[in-house]
Amino acid sequence: MDFCCALPRATAPEIVCLARIRLIRSPMAYLKQIFNRLIQSGLDRALSDERKFIETSNILAVLFFFINIGTLPGLAHFLPESAYLILVQAGVSALWPLVVLFNRFAKFSLARFLFGICTIVHISLLMAFSGSAAGAQFLILAGSNLPFFIYPPRYRRWMYLHAGLSLATAVFWVVYPSVFGNFVEPTGLYLYFLQGLVVFGIIYVVFFSAFYHYNVQRQAELALQAEREKSERLLLNILPEPIAARLKLGDRRIAEDFESATVLFADLANFTKQSAISNAAQIVEMLDGIFSEFDLLAEKHGLEKIKTIGDAYMVAGGVPVRRDNHAEDIARMALGMQQLAKEKPEMFQGMQIRIGIHTGPLVAGVIGRHKFIYDLWGDSVNTASRMESHGIVGEIQISQSVRDALGSRFKCEDRGSVDVKGKGSMQVYLLKGEM
Repeated sequence: MDFCCALPRATAPEIVCLARIRLIRSPMAYLKQIFNRLIQSGLDRALSDERKFIETSNILAVLFFFINIGTLPGLAHFLPESAYLILVQAGVSALWPLVVLFNRFAKFSLARFLFGICTIVHISLLMAFSGSAAGAQFLILAGSNLPFFIYPPRYRRWMYLHAGLSLATAVFWVVYPSVFGNFVEPTGLYLYFLQGLVVFGIIYVVFFSAFYHYNVQRQAELALQAEREKSERLLLNILPEPIAARLKLGDRRIAEDFESATVLFADLANFTKQSAISNAAQIVEMLDGIFSEFDLLAEKHGLEKIKTIGDAYMVAGGVPVRRDNHAEDIARMALGMQQLAKEKPEMFQGMQIRIGIHTGPLVAGVIGRHKFIYDLWGDSVNTASRMESHGIVGEIQISQSVRDALGSRFKCEDRGSVDVKGKGSMQVYLLKGEM
């Protein structure tokens, strides 16, 4: 089958239309590419804090060049009366590209100096050749804030000097508008044309200034918002959300008593042996993989991860938000951890987990001034740690208080009395599953 024949063919008018669109789009895209290259001249050689100001000077220089060139046909209409101004506009138009060229070769100070010379001398020549009737002195007054857009903060003195000279020049021409005498005194349509150019220039400078300040403020607000969100995420990765909220409100000493909470400790048996035959990167990668899965389980059951200590993992239920079913949620997480070790033995690399759980009163709070940590203290925490250290590899050992809190909803195996360091003889159980 001839696939070319099967394709729909465009009619002659459609081909002409497509050709016109391509001809229109290609020059516009080409001009846009040229403009972007011009305004980015020198940015690759500038310091990071200078790039915005260099880019702004390039933009202004390019726009002023086209504005000056654009006035020449209008001025030509009023020849020979406008002959001097045409020479001024053409001469200054030839200088603006040098600003971009100097920036291109990293002559940033020279580019800023030329920018200032162009703005001040240009208006002064306009005043000398056309007098005050057109109001060109007010244009330089409006443009006296342009130095604030092209000088980086560390060139503050030069920025103030440039702005001061612009203001002084504007005031001079307001006070002495005809000090040198006028080559031509514009009248009639020629005067209206010049006044229109001045009004356009003032409006352009004012709107550019307003847009620039708005854009800078908006970018600063967006950057601040992004940093705030980043800090928020970082804080929530370190502290529980309710605790982080209290710290942001200025509460620097956070300590709470909990009448009942459940603490789980998990330890990787044979970790020392495994770490002896693994390099640092392998050890960190292995622990990160295992503990990341534990984090997902904690999040699933609404529990609070407290910390990791070497190869040990500590999580609690009922803190910092009080809840009644914290023992059940911790039990479900322990069973999930146990199931994970069975389903993904390659992740554990031959190691098994030993888990201990205890329920009881404890104290929770934030300690430190520079590296905050939300931690738990009390006999219940020590007992939970003992349940793990005196437990059986691959099993979940729980205390009597956990057994009582779980009731008949979970299957538990009586292990009998175990001599626990610092606690004496304790009745313990092995958690086997949910009923």
